[in-house]
Amino acid sequence: MNYKSLLLAATLILALSAGSLAQTFEKSLDVTRTFPIKKMTTIQVENKYGNINIIPWEKDSVKFEIHLEVTSSKMDRLDKTFKSIDFDFTANEYFVITRTVFKNQKSKFLAELTDMATSLFSHSNAQIDYTIYLPESAELTIDNKYGNVYTTNLTGKLILNISNGDLRANALTGVVRADLEFGDFAVKELKNANIEFNYANAEIRKADKLMIESRSSEIEIDDAVEIDINSRRDKINIKNISRITGDLSFSEIYLRVLDKELIMKTEYGGLEIDQVPENFKLIDLTSQYTDLSLMVSKESQFDLELIHTKESDVTISGFVEVTNTELLNKDEGVVKVSGFQGKNVNSRIRVDLKSGSFKIL
Repeated sequence: MNYKSLLLAATLILALSAGSLAQTFEKSLDVTRTFPIKKMTTIQVENKYGNINIIPWEKDSVKFEIHLEVTSSKMDRLDKTFKSIDFDFTANEYFVITRTVFKNQKSKFLAELTDMATSLFSHSNAQIDYTIYLPESAELTIDNKYGNVYTTNLTGKLILNISNGDLRANALTGVVRADLEFGDFAVKELKNANIEFNYANAEIRKADKLMIESRSSEIEIDDAVEIDINSRRDKINIKNISRITGDLSFSEIYLRVLDKELIMKTEYGGLEIDQVPENFKLIDLTSQYTDLSLMVSKESQFDLELIHTKESDVTISGFVEVTNTELLNKDEGVVKVSGFQGKNVNSRIRVDLKSGSFKIL
């Protein structure tokens, strides 16, 4: 047999072997449970490795439709994985609790190690999806890992803990507490929300009151009334905001329109406000090693107080009349600049800047 014949035979053997190795076995299970609930009933769901779809309905009950599907390249591994997954239900007039249970896990620490080992080294894959029907005003807590959460409109109190998954919703108008890491957060409307982002991408269309704790995330907000933010290493883009307070470190924040008030501490990074209309009330900035830029309306009337070090790069618009420049600390080169714009002053801009730059245009 010549070399080409040997090569062809070897190729056919490899192809046949690959075909046999690619064989996949499947097994599935559907579970449906319904529980009556009252106004004081809290619904709790804990799940991993699947999506949760929340659908409001007009009934005094909660219904769970759970679909489990396990696939594996080995039948014995398929059976073992399938038998290791169960669902636990606990219900009374105060709580309805549903949990996906993974058997033979001795502790939470070992469970997390098992998650990693299952994901990286086994030949099995489990998909566990929930569809939940409940009144839109029901109080709900969701804890979901390695999967997404979807819903439309909810008015009740909502607590969300999502890891390695996304949240997509229309309007969440009750009190919301959300913790999301390694995923996307897309909500069209929020009324009162306290949110923590870690390595996330967030898109919020409209919000009344937001408290945000964020790390290494990108945040887009179209319109908000009030925001308090603690940010580190983020990129933040807000189109329209009435009032914003916060503490930023190594973050970049862009505000297209600031309507009323900004009170903020910043370290490193940058802050840019594209439009400050004439009816704003207060801008109060304490900054270190930050680039600050304000575009203020020519019709605005305000007092200006700027304290900066000699290392700072300062640009003040010709529309601002500087009335006094005072050396506060000769050794450190700290200077205080006072001025105003307009005749009937009713607003204030105060900036305390160490290094970095400040532009008011």
